[in-house]
Amino acid sequence: MKIIYTFLISSVIYSQVSKGGTPISFKESLSPSVETVTMESVDVQSLLEEDKLAGKDVPLRFGHGAEVSFDLQSSGTWENLSNGDRVWRLAVQSSRAYSINIIYDEFFMPPGGEFFVYSENKSYVIGAFTEENNKDDGIFATQPVPGDHIILEYIEPAEVLG
Repeated sequence: MKIIYTFLISSVIYSQVSKGGTPISFKESLSPSVETVTMESVDVQSLLEEDKLAGKDVPLRFGHGAEVSFDLQSSGTWENLSNGDRVWRLAVQSSRAYSINIIYDEFFMPPGGEFFVYSENKSYVIGAFTEENNKDDGIFATQPVPGDHIILEYIEPAEVLG
Protein backbone atom coordinates (compact mmCIF):
# COMPACT_ATOMS: atom_id res chain seq x y z
CA MET A 1 0.00 0.00 0.00
CA LYS A 2 1.63 3.24 -1.11
CA ILE A 3 0.41 6.39 0.55
CA ILE A 4 0.04 9.98 -0.57
CA TYR A 5 -1.06 12.33 2.17
CA THR A 6 -2.40 15.84 2.32
CA PHE A 7 -2.19 18.32 5.17
CA LEU A 8 -5.41 20.22 5.40
CA ILE A 9 -5.95 23.86 6.08
CA SER A 10 -9.70 23.52 6.32
CA SER A 11 -11.86 20.63 7.37
CA VAL A 12 -14.31 18.97 5.02
CA ILE A 13 -16.74 16.32 6.21
CA TYR A 14 -17.93 13.72 3.76
CA SER A 15 -19.51 10.30 3.91
CA GLN A 16 -17.19 7.32 3.98
CA VAL A 17 -18.14 3.67 4.30
CA SER A 18 -16.57 2.08 7.35
CA LYS A 19 -17.49 -0.75 9.69
CA GLY A 20 -16.79 1.11 12.91
CA GLY A 21 -15.04 -0.65 15.74
CA THR A 22 -11.99 0.01 17.83
CA PRO A 23 -8.33 -0.29 16.83
CA ILE A 24 -6.68 -3.28 18.48
CA SER A 25 -4.02 -1.01 20.01
CA PHE A 26 -6.75 0.57 22.16
CA LYS A 27 -7.50 -2.85 23.70
CA GLU A 28 -4.21 -4.76 23.62
CA SER A 29 -1.00 -3.87 25.39
CA LEU A 30 1.26 -3.02 22.45
CA SER A 31 4.64 -1.37 22.36
CA PRO A 32 4.44 2.41 22.76
CA SER A 33 7.25 2.65 20.19
CA VAL A 34 5.86 3.24 16.69
CA GLU A 35 7.83 4.49 13.69
CA THR A 36 7.00 8.16 13.15
CA VAL A 37 7.46 9.88 9.83
CA THR A 38 7.96 13.60 10.36
CA MET A 39 6.86 15.63 7.38
CA GLU A 40 7.53 19.26 6.59
CA SER A 41 5.80 21.73 8.91
CA VAL A 42 2.83 23.53 7.45
CA ASP A 43 3.34 27.29 7.15
CA VAL A 44 -0.31 28.29 7.22
CA GLN A 45 0.35 32.03 7.07
CA SER A 46 2.51 31.66 3.97
CA LEU A 47 -0.15 29.53 2.27
CA LEU A 48 -2.84 32.08 3.11
CA GLU A 49 -0.69 34.85 1.62
CA GLU A 50 -0.22 32.80 -1.57
CA ASP A 51 -3.98 32.32 -1.78
CA LYS A 52 -4.58 36.04 -1.36
CA LEU A 53 -2.18 36.83 -4.22
CA ALA A 54 -3.72 34.18 -6.47
CA GLY A 55 -6.93 36.16 -6.85
CA LYS A 56 -10.57 35.20 -6.88
CA ASP A 57 -10.45 33.26 -10.16
CA VAL A 58 -8.30 30.54 -8.58
CA PRO A 59 -10.19 27.81 -6.68
CA LEU A 60 -9.86 27.85 -2.89
CA ARG A 61 -7.06 25.70 -1.55
CA PHE A 62 -8.21 22.51 0.16
CA GLY A 63 -4.86 21.61 1.64
CA HIS A 64 -1.14 21.43 1.13
CA GLY A 65 -0.04 18.10 -0.31
CA ALA A 66 3.15 16.13 -0.41
CA GLU A 67 3.78 12.91 -2.26
CA VAL A 68 5.34 10.12 -0.23
CA SER A 69 5.83 6.39 -0.56
CA PHE A 70 5.04 4.30 2.52
CA ASP A 71 4.15 0.63 2.47
CA LEU A 72 3.73 -2.30 4.82
CA GLN A 73 7.15 -3.75 3.99
CA SER A 74 9.45 -0.74 4.34
CA SER A 75 7.59 1.56 6.73
CA GLY A 76 5.87 1.33 10.08
CA THR A 77 6.11 -1.04 13.01
CA TRP A 78 4.81 -4.64 13.03
CA GLU A 79 3.81 -6.53 16.18
CA ASN A 80 2.60 -10.10 16.60
CA LEU A 81 -0.46 -10.83 18.72
CA SER A 82 -0.91 -13.96 20.83
CA ASN A 83 -3.69 -15.24 18.51
CA GLY A 84 -1.37 -15.18 15.45
CA ASP A 85 -2.69 -11.91 14.00
CA ARG A 86 -0.30 -9.05 13.33
CA VAL A 87 -0.67 -5.27 13.79
CA TRP A 88 1.09 -2.66 11.66
CA ARG A 89 1.23 0.97 12.78
CA LEU A 90 2.78 4.11 11.33
CA ALA A 91 2.59 7.60 12.82
CA VAL A 92 2.61 10.63 10.52
CA GLN A 93 3.36 14.06 11.93
CA SER A 94 3.42 17.53 10.38
CA SER A 95 3.63 20.31 12.88
CA ARG A 96 1.02 23.05 12.59
CA ALA A 97 -1.24 21.05 10.26
CA TYR A 98 -4.89 21.56 11.22
CA SER A 99 -5.74 18.04 10.09
CA ILE A 100 -4.34 15.28 7.90
CA ASN A 101 -6.06 13.19 5.27
CA ILE A 102 -4.48 10.53 3.14
CA ILE A 103 -4.96 9.38 -0.43
CA TYR A 104 -3.81 5.81 -1.07
CA ASP A 105 -2.88 4.75 -4.58
CA GLU A 106 -2.51 1.00 -3.91
CA PHE A 107 -5.14 0.29 -1.26
CA PHE A 108 -6.13 -3.36 -0.73
CA MET A 109 -7.66 -5.04 2.31
CA PRO A 110 -7.73 -8.85 2.42
CA PRO A 111 -10.71 -10.70 3.92
CA GLY A 112 -10.75 -10.05 7.67
CA GLY A 113 -8.24 -7.18 7.47
CA GLU A 114 -9.13 -3.93 9.23
CA PHE A 115 -7.59 -0.50 8.80
CA PHE A 116 -8.01 2.51 11.10
CA VAL A 117 -6.70 6.08 11.17
CA TYR A 118 -6.80 8.02 14.42
CA SER A 119 -5.47 11.11 16.16
CA GLU A 120 -2.44 10.71 18.42
CA ASN A 121 -4.54 11.31 21.54
CA LYS A 122 -7.04 8.66 20.31
CA SER A 123 -9.97 11.09 20.53
CA TYR A 124 -10.84 10.83 16.82
CA VAL A 125 -10.99 7.46 15.02
CA ILE A 126 -12.09 6.54 11.50
CA GLY A 127 -12.51 2.97 10.27
CA ALA A 128 -12.55 0.07 10.23
CA PHE A 129 -11.98 0.02 6.54
CA THR A 130 -12.21 -3.49 5.16
CA GLU A 131 -12.25 -5.46 1.91
CA GLU A 132 -15.53 -3.68 1.15
CA ASN A 133 -13.45 -0.52 0.54
CA ASN A 134 -11.34 -2.18 -2.17
CA LYS A 135 -11.71 -0.71 -5.64
CA ASP A 136 -10.38 -1.99 -8.96
CA ASP A 137 -8.11 1.04 -9.39
CA GLY A 138 -6.66 0.74 -5.85
CA ILE A 139 -7.46 4.39 -5.07
CA PHE A 140 -8.84 5.18 -1.63
CA ALA A 141 -8.92 8.28 0.56
CA THR A 142 -9.59 8.82 4.23
CA GLN A 143 -11.39 11.86 5.57
CA PRO A 144 -9.46 14.51 7.48
CA VAL A 145 -8.37 13.55 10.97
CA PRO A 146 -7.94 16.62 13.21
CA GLY A 147 -4.48 17.45 14.48
CA ASP A 148 -0.93 17.37 13.25
CA HIS A 149 -0.10 13.82 14.37
CA ILE A 150 -2.05 10.75 13.25
CA ILE A 151 -1.57 7.00 13.43
CA LEU A 152 -2.38 4.45 10.75
CA GLU A 153 -3.19 0.96 12.04
CA TYR A 154 -3.75 -2.24 10.07
CA ILE A 155 -4.81 -5.52 11.67
CA GLU A 156 -3.72 -8.49 9.57
CA PRO A 157 -5.51 -11.75 10.44
CA ALA A 158 -3.35 -14.87 10.80
CA GLU A 159 -5.23 -16.48 7.88
CA VAL A 160 -3.91 -13.91 5.39
CA LEU A 161 -0.39 -13.22 6.69
CA GLY A 162 1.76 -11.56 4.08
